[in-house]
Amino acid sequence: MVPLTAPAFVIDPVRRPRYLFGSLKEMVYCAADAGPRGNHMTDTNNNDAPHDATEFDYVIVGAGSAGCVLANRLTADGKHSVLLLEAGPKDTNIWIHVPLGYGKLFKEKSVNWMYQTEPEPGLHGRQVFQPRGKVLGGSSSINGLLYVRGQHEDYDRWRQHGNAGWGYDDVLPYFKRAENQQRGADDYHGVGGPLSVSDWRHADPLSEAFVKAAVEAGIPFNPDFNGARQEGAGYFQTTTRRGRRASSAYSYLRPARSRGNLHVETAALAQRVLFEGRRARAVEYRQNGSLRTARARKEVLVSGGAYNSPQLLQLSGVGPAELLKQHGIDVVLDARGVGNDLQDHLQVRLVTRCAQSVTLNDVVNHPVRKVLAGLQYAALRKGPLTIAAGTAGAFFKTNPRLATPDIQIHFIPFSTDKMGEKLHSFSGFTATVCQLRPESRGSLKIRSADPTGAAGNPHQLSCDRDRPRRLHRRHSYPAQDFGGAGAQALLRQRGLSGSGQDQRRGIARLLPEDRRHGLSSDLDLPHG
Repeated sequence: MVPLTAPAFVIDPVRRPRYLFGSLKEMVYCAADAGPRGNHMTDTNNNDAPHDATEFDYVIVGAGSAGCVLANRLTADGKHSVLLLEAGPKDTNIWIHVPLGYGKLFKEKSVNWMYQTEPEPGLHGRQVFQPRGKVLGGSSSINGLLYVRGQHEDYDRWRQHGNAGWGYDDVLPYFKRAENQQRGADDYHGVGGPLSVSDWRHADPLSEAFVKAAVEAGIPFNPDFNGARQEGAGYFQTTTRRGRRASSAYSYLRPARSRGNLHVETAALAQRVLFEGRRARAVEYRQNGSLRTARARKEVLVSGGAYNSPQLLQLSGVGPAELLKQHGIDVVLDARGVGNDLQDHLQVRLVTRCAQSVTLNDVVNHPVRKVLAGLQYAALRKGPLTIAAGTAGAFFKTNPRLATPDIQIHFIPFSTDKMGEKLHSFSGFTATVCQLRPESRGSLKIRSADPTGAAGNPHQLSCDRDRPRRLHRRHSYPAQDFGGAGAQALLRQRGLSGSGQDQRRGIARLLPEDRRHGLSSDLDLPHG
């Protein structure tokens, strides 16, 4: 299991969702609100070994999707000093800024934690790769760039569980304030915000054929997955600006870097949060071989994501008491929810051979076309290099009795055995299918008191409703009925062909991937 570090809270929907660090919802809450929110506290035990000490009003652990937003907002009025700690490097890797470069970053250790789950019982003991950003911008610097807010009903459900202020009508103004929408402002979108949202910049006949096929199959066309409804087939928008990635680091941190009250430290791995009683007072971190301490006059903000935040909390003495004692960690607060209720989308990739040489495989595998694509991007910021982790997609219900869609498809005009590896030599494309609301729950538990080691297990398919026999039945629609005459002209051979119930069941067990939208339960720590 690879190390997990510098974590952040993510909240269980049935609890009060004050902070959703590591997710888009959290960015909305922090990005659109100019003031500090709530009381984030993390723990740590005093260490009397010699190390450097500094003091700031706020110390933020993790410069990812949430941390960059917090750094921007907390320094905006110039009244507060802020230290932002990031375990990874600066976002200078060129592939971070090229949309298609996300494929190059899947297995780039310098900017990716490259986690693996523990062996999954529901997947015949397989381990599932879990990419997570380790760089300024966090996972927003290495992800697939798709801008998808979620369904109105998801937020309304939070409100119905007693989370006042978290219904869709409550959060929509924050989405609009955060957004700089290429299409202009309307009832659901805003302009002038820090986060650029754009249409794709590459004409792709395969993506058009996918949408046409979905409509022919009975899925309605939807011009805006973030508009009045999510259900339907259409084209994704991306967090890009003029053909370049608009990460949290680019959109929020970059404009704030010139402020004298913001201090950013990279290659700074958080070891633990230090407490005085139950109040978080400082963060201990290691940088360039030295152990340092940063004290917080006001608050410690933990924004490391669904994996790293629970890990840091446990290392600091906040978590299940039995687990902490097992590793010799003094218990600050026995909080059994920390690290539990880990959930994520499981996706299955369906690879299809194409009858025409119009896929990205054909561009990458042809020396001249490859060079031309590079020149097109360099000159115009258009073309194949602007492709994200999905050009087109669909949201639909597997049962007409459902109130909202429960399945999502991502369509990508290329194919590979594994994301991050070489594209196939043949003309191919991919449709990935995933559940929107998996019921399986897992956990993250530290393996020792060492900040460079942790274990996480989402327990994919552990719930009966998520298991392969149901997955096949629920997901067979897009796999079996790709489309009508327009799409069939492009089809040659499915990568997962054949027959037999055992084979169909095996698809979900043998070819899963993580959607990188992990959530785990959070904790409201005491004020003091």
